Amino acid sequence: MTVKLTAYLVMDGNAGEAIQFYEKALDAQVLFTQSFGEMPANPDFPLPEDAKGRIGHAMLQVGESSLMFSDTFPGQTVQKGDNVTVCITSDDKEKSQQFYNA
Repeated sequence: MTVKLTAYLVMDGNAGEAIQFYEKALDAQVLFTQSFGEMPANPDFPLPEDAKGRIGHAMLQVGESSLMFSDTFPGQTVQKGDNVTVCITSDDKEKSQQFYNA
């Protein structure tokens, strides 16, 4: 069984800048990036034009570690200290369910 913890950083419109910084400062490799504008449209939540360039999800590899990023959706706030979560992944379905239930 494999279990991995990945920091997920939430930014207020500057995730693209943070990604560029980590590429240079930490020799990070961008594995995936998708803006809100590249995501499928949701008619229940229309996307403002100025938010289409915000990062909806990105993943970087830094050495043997990973970092994930996103910007807030327009109207959401970012409070320092609340903008980092930990993503737990496992290749074991029962263990993943156990983690979720806990």
